[in-house]
Amino acid sequence: GKMAALDSNDLDLVKKTIEEALVEAHNKIKSEAQGSGTTGVVAKLVERDGKTTLVVGSVGDSRAYVLTFGELFRLTKDDSLMSDDASFDIDEASSLEELAGEARIQFPRRNIITQGLGLGDEEPVVQVKSMGVKPGYKVILTSDGVQDNLTREEIQEEANKAKDEASGLVMRARKRSQETDHYI
Repeated sequence: GKMAALDSNDLDLVKKTIEEALVEAHNKIKSEAQGSGTTGVVAKLVERDGKTTLVVGSVGDSRAYVLTFGELFRLTKDDSLMSDDASFDIDEASSLEELAGEARIQFPRRNIITQGLGLGDEEPVVQVKSMGVKPGYKVILTSDGVQDNLTREEIQEEANKAKDEASGLVMRARKRSQETDHYI
């Protein structure tokens, strides 16, 4: 079936398959769980000619980050109403008081997504990104439950741990959420 194509080392085929899988998920949610919606991010490593490429597809505000040499950077762009600048500022802030200007104005809208899986009349436009990766890089996939509650620096701190990074992120995000009542 479709997922078998993900075992290919043909980069274009893998990109196309990820895109089709997310659109298929959208259509399935629409037909089987009307009125429901979610976001999604999918990642696949493709080995070819001794090189490894990370391919990521996303819809909504689920994210893919890559940790390289201890530095975390975001590969995906949220499907949201926020500008990239405001989104960056909000990711760096640990409280609303730290925000000024556009980021402060846009903060209440940070969870409003422009498209999602199962939402809207149109099929989503899947964002597909790729980058070369090397041994030692880490790929971190998150939902808004993580990035809405933790700063980029806190996510980076957890990702830099040698083990249990995933549960560390979830526990830390949950703790923040309980402490702040989803304040940020």
